Amino acid sequence: LKTPPIYDLLQAEGAVFGASFGFERPLWFARDGEEARDILTFRRPNWFAAVRRECQALRTSVGMIEISSFAKYEITGPDAEAFLDRVLACKLPKKAGRTVLAPMLNNNGGIIGDFTVTRISDTNFYMVGAGAAERFHLRRFADEKGEADVTVRSVTAERAGLAIAGPNSRKLLERITSDDVSAESFKFMATRDMEVANLPARVMRISFTGDLGYEIHLAAEYQRALFHTLKAAGQDLGLTLCGARALDALRLEKSYGRWG
Repeated sequence: LKTPPIYDLLQAEGAVFGASFGFERPLWFARDGEEARDILTFRRPNWFAAVRRECQALRTSVGMIEISSFAKYEITGPDAEAFLDRVLACKLPKKAGRTVLAPMLNNNGGIIGDFTVTRISDTNFYMVGAGAAERFHLRRFADEKGEADVTVRSVTAERAGLAIAGPNSRKLLERITSDDVSAESFKFMATRDMEVANLPARVMRISFTGDLGYEIHLAAEYQRALFHTLKAAGQDLGLTLCGARALDALRLEKSYGRWG
């Protein structure tokens, strides 16, 4: 029922889609001669070679992943920090522009969600989590709010995203921004609002594949322009479109857990 702004562009690139809480996302990309659909079998699946190709690109050059189906939240207000400190089982980032991993527990101490949370200011935080659990998490936030002066707002529909990861991802990002994104200036788990491809974006130096990588979040109407710019700028760097199955394979290889 829900598709990203670049759905047709991904489809033209051979994307085979799957559903995540009603959101269509690419699972893998078929090339010439490969049938662009899952063929059910008890043996090695028809997408095995394609996912292997995408994993190798993410490990050796650079891959691009559509990430609009991630749930995204803005938490604002005078009590935003105190509210998050209560509902998340982590130390909140002390400085603006820093991101931390943030599990959320139920009353019995079991994990009911995992997020990244970024401090934008003392009264403004940005959180990214599992799209499949967005409504469940919004109910949890509402139950925990009480009398706190805080607003939790889903911005999933408003903000699209593309992630780039792999050893060439920094070179690619440097080509499309004038900001200093060197290792010293833009450290792991840092987040910065900057212009990317002449577009206002929020860039997080984080990757679920376990490699050097960046998530680029921006208004949905800008995703098409970003996609075209990244494709053109990354052509000689080995840029490869990658789907959710490659992402899942590599995060398992890196021992990155996820909710569920």
